[in-house]
Amino acid sequence: MNKENFISKAKDATLILWDAHGSQTASYTETWIDKNKNGVPENGEFVYTPFITSGDTFSTNAIVFSGSCLNLQGSDNLGYAFLKNGSVAFIGSREVSYTPSYFRKEDDGGSSSIMYYFAKKLYEGENIGEALYNSFEYFYNNFLYKDIEDPVESGLLNIYDFNIYGLPIVSLNYVRGENAQIVAPYDKDLLYDFKYYEVTKEFTIRAKNDLPYFVILPKGLFVKEVYFEDSNNKPIFDWFFNTVRANYSNTLVIKGVVRGVVNSAVVVKGDKFSNSYPLSLKGFDMRDFNFDSVVNEDDLKIIESAFGKKYMDNGFVLQCDLDSNLKIDGTDVMMFMH
Repeated sequence: MNKENFISKAKDATLILWDAHGSQTASYTETWIDKNKNGVPENGEFVYTPFITSGDTFSTNAIVFSGSCLNLQGSDNLGYAFLKNGSVAFIGSREVSYTPSYFRKEDDGGSSSIMYYFAKKLYEGENIGEALYNSFEYFYNNFLYKDIEDPVESGLLNIYDFNIYGLPIVSLNYVRGENAQIVAPYDKDLLYDFKYYEVTKEFTIRAKNDLPYFVILPKGLFVKEVYFEDSNNKPIFDWFFNTVRANYSNTLVIKGVVRGVVNSAVVVKGDKFSNSYPLSLKGFDMRDFNFDSVVNEDDLKIIESAFGKKYMDNGFVLQCDLDSNLKIDGTDVMMFMH
């Protein structure tokens, strides 16, 4: 870790986390130089080199969590410098932060445990403020006294000293590509898989078979797109029954988002086979019609614009039919307002 590498990587980073020594205006690497070659760390044998300071020229739009001491002390501090240089938020400590030198696992305690669970909760979809508060709560209930290297009050000091500069309501919004959760593997009888992206709540189904087959989806899988790869042929999609009929051997692709709680199965059925793939997923609130992770006036405007429409009418919005009766009426509005 050096200044050149840090500034280069920070430019395109989404999330930056570090454990390092710190001051009001910098964070530092620590190098031990065994001057007398006796194998014992002694005074005068440590070199502290800043890898970032408040006076450096850099830019980043990342969410930053600093495990260093003192980075938010005073008014003209390192956290303020990160905001001025584009950071969405900077989480740091006003005073001394404590983490054990033996930290290796997320339950070893200290500020490193707080940082770990903050990142985990961001990854699970919580915003910055929620992720920090909930990591504090989880730390308090489980690891408050796990750091046996530092003063007994160090756990409480960590909770009180860390603060947020910037926007606490921001959450990560990205598709994790190859890191997606694969719920169902390729089946030996039918080429099939189901990928679910926990953060965006999107899913992708890919299936292939030489003979015609059906893909029967549970209600909570809201389909946005259905097509065959490398073919102008069209699958047959029945929205009301949430069923896709594949009549061709090209790879079938079904994409969409998860709504509500899904505790049922995707069934793939042909003349000579029937495979069931159980799911246990939690997706968007059913009332979140524009899939932006909040239920607000924008969603109300959508259902208002579709009110009175029936299935196949111009302006009928599928996701607003909350009671699945093929029309958007007062019942759907009452379910939205509940």
